[in-house]
Amino acid sequence: MLTAGEGFTEMPLADMRVIDTSLSGDGLCQRLLQQVLSIERPELESRKQSLNSDVLRLQREVQRQQVYRRPIS
Repeated sequence: MLTAGEGFTEMPLADMRVIDTSLSGDGLCQRLLQQVLSIERPELESRKQSLNSDVLRLQREVQRQQVYRRPIS
C-alpha cells in the first residue's frame, strides 16, 4: 500500500471526472445524433416539440373518448 511520499499523491476533487458507463451503444448514437441535428438543423427541434405536443393532445383525447365509451353496469 502506497502512502503519501511513496509515489501516492492525493488527487484534488477539481481534477476528478465521472464517466457514465450506463449508456448503451444505441443510447450513445441517439445522443450524438441529437447533438448533430441541434447544430446543423436547429429548426427540427421546434418541429419535434410541436409533434410531441400534438401526440400528447391526441393521447388525452383518446383517453377521454375511452371514458365516454365505457358500458354502464
